[in-house]
Amino acid sequence: MICAICLVCGFSACSDDHTGSMDVSGECLVEKFVLNGQYEGTISTEKRLVKVKVPVDFDQKSNMEITSLTVSSGAETNMKVGDHINFDGDRTLHISNGDLVMDYQVSVRNDEALMSLFLLEGVKGAINQQDKTVTVSVMANSGIDLSNATFEVVCSEDATCSPASGTKGNFTEPFQITLTDNTATTVYTVYVTLIADPVAIFVGEAENIELLNDEEKAEVKAFEDEYNVLVYHVIRSFMQDGIWDSYLFVDDNREQWEYDREDIHEGYARVYVNSHSPFSEMGMIGVRESGGGLIRTA
Repeated sequence: MICAICLVCGFSACSDDHTGSMDVSGECLVEKFVLNGQYEGTISTEKRLVKVKVPVDFDQKSNMEITSLTVSSGAETNMKVGDHINFDGDRTLHISNGDLVMDYQVSVRNDEALMSLFLLEGVKGAINQQDKTVTVSVMANSGIDLSNATFEVVCSEDATCSPASGTKGNFTEPFQITLTDNTATTVYTVYVTLIADPVAIFVGEAENIELLNDEEKAEVKAFEDEYNVLVYHVIRSFMQDGIWDSYLFVDDNREQWEYDREDIHEGYARVYVNSHSPFSEMGMIGVRESGGGLIRTA
């Protein structure tokens, strides 16, 4: 019995000593981080992130010197002042303080002011990054007041937009939007093109199908043969880069027919968009009833 008691006490003592040896009294926080003597990082403890911004044309990220690094008292790091590090990619700053450890991601980013998305009253624009232009094709029957239309912009993370995204502008003429991020400034010009009302061509009716010339009829037939489908309706849209014919079709999968009907009732249709170019493709378009048929809305 005495031996058993001693054994239990011995285990208890080991357990207490092990717990007591854990040093969790310190902190593992980054207080200051500077590269090349001038690029100070923005520190987010919540995200465990140190973000350093450099000029838009800075091209020396592969060899940057840590000139200042301040962390919590007593903490040690894997990076030291004076180290030359390649920051072409994100690097990990490892901090330990006693038995506490914490990793920060160090990210060096050039200033950037680029637009990634433009919407005009919900209509998506085509962004040309080379020319810094945005082209928006708006249906003539859309009801959008281009003289006072709301636009939205998605741009680089740290860039600001002027005029501000979510405000209104006059798009009856070229409209300029300026994005700025410190040393990076980009001016985009928005052009709006009005598209004539689409024409509905009922393939099943001889009178309407004559709106297709022999070559276009052959294209419909070739599409039907290739995919084993039946084209029941064609919507012709007059786009900025030419005529687009949207083929509404059904295939031989009867289970799909009910879904096709539901889509049309909800304002969508499964189509093959023949832009008479290498960029023709399958997809979904917005449609609505008009004159006993369907016309394209988006």
